[in-house]
Amino acid sequence: MLENKTGTTKFVSWKDDNSPTVDTDTWYKFEQLRINTYEGDTQLVIDESSAAVELFNEQPTQRSEPTVTASQGSGGERSIAEESITTSTTASQSADPEDSRGIPPAIAGGPTVDVSYSDLRKESEPIGRGGEAVVYGATLQADSHQQYLALKEPDQRETLHAETVERFLKEAQTWKRLANHDHIVDVVDWGSQPLPWIAMEYMDGSNLQSRAGALSLNQAVWTAVSICKAIRYAHNRGVHHYDIKPQNVLFRTVAGEYYDIPKVADWGLAEQALLSGGGKKGVTPAHAAPEQLFDEYGEPDHRTDIYQLGLLSYELFTGTHPYEGDVSRIRSTDITPPTEIDPELPDELDTILSTALEIDPTDRYEDVLDLRRALDGL
Repeated sequence: MLENKTGTTKFVSWKDDNSPTVDTDTWYKFEQLRINTYEGDTQLVIDESSAAVELFNEQPTQRSEPTVTASQGSGGERSIAEESITTSTTASQSADPEDSRGIPPAIAGGPTVDVSYSDLRKESEPIGRGGEAVVYGATLQADSHQQYLALKEPDQRETLHAETVERFLKEAQTWKRLANHDHIVDVVDWGSQPLPWIAMEYMDGSNLQSRAGALSLNQAVWTAVSICKAIRYAHNRGVHHYDIKPQNVLFRTVAGEYYDIPKVADWGLAEQALLSGGGKKGVTPAHAAPEQLFDEYGEPDHRTDIYQLGLLSYELFTGTHPYEGDVSRIRSTDITPPTEIDPELPDELDTILSTALEIDPTDRYEDVLDLRRALDGL
C-alpha cells in the first residue's frame, strides 16, 4: 500500500522480481518511482531502479497475545486482570530512570461476542454523560463467563427525536468500521431496538484529563503518538473526529511493567460532519480549532484534528490548557512554550506544538503523519 501526505492509498504490485525487499508493518520512503498512465489511470511503478529507505516500524513487536479478563475489584471497581505477557523492555521503550515500564507488546480489544440489548444487565447509575448520550456499565453473560462492557445510549432525560436516533445509528456505523485499530475504543455490537445503543469495550483507566501532566516523558510521547495513529487511521478512511479532547481519550489499564493503553472514543461529531459537510456544530469551545469558532479561518478539515491534537498534547505534556480554556484569547494571545511551564521537557516540543497550534490552518502540519513523526522523534 502506498500512501501520500493527503492520505490517498493505492494497492500496487512489483514490476518484476528485482524490486526492493520490504517488511510488513514498516514505513518506507521510495526513491526513483516512475509514473505510468494506463487506460486513463495514473500508476506508480516500482522496478529495479527504485530504492526503498526504511523510516520506522509501525507496530511494536507482538511476542505473545495477552489474556485479558474483566474482574470485580474491591469497592465495586472493575480492573483489567494482569496480562500474561513475558518480554523484556528495551531502552527505547523506557529511558526515564524513574519509569521502569514500557510499551505493551500486544494490545487487547473488546470481546468478540454477539450482543442483544435484552441480554445486558445495565447498572442503575451512569459512568459517563455528555451531549445527547449517556454511558452505563453493563454485564453480558457470554457462554460460561460474564463480559463487562460500556453501553452508550441516548440520554432519556430529553425527548428522543427522530434525527437524534438517526445520528446515533450513523455514529455506530462509522465507529464500528474504525474500531479495529489498536488505539480506537472497540465497538462490540450495536442496535436500534428498543432504542439506539452501542456496546463498547470497557475502559477502566479513566480519561486523559486525569493524567495530564502526570506521565513520564516516554509515556507521554508514546500516548501522543498512539492517539495520532488512531486519528490518521480515521483520516485515511475519510473520517475526521473534530472533537479530540482529554475526555474523549480513555485508558485501559495494563498490570505489571507496561504503559496503560490510550484509545480514542466518541465519534458522534465526526458522523455529524459527514452528514452535514460541517464540523462546527456541537463542538467543545475550549478544545475547538479557530475554524470551528470563527468563519474567517475557513471550513474545518483534516487540519482541524491536527490543531486539536496540538491542544491535547499541550495538556498531556504540561497539565495546563494553553489558553486556560478561554476561547477569546485564541487570536490575541501567544502560547506559552511548554518548556517554560516544565523546563525538563525537550526544547523540540515547543516547535512541534506551536506548529500544530498555528491559527491559520495552512501554517500547521500538512498531515497528522508529520505531527506524529515529529513527536516520535522526541
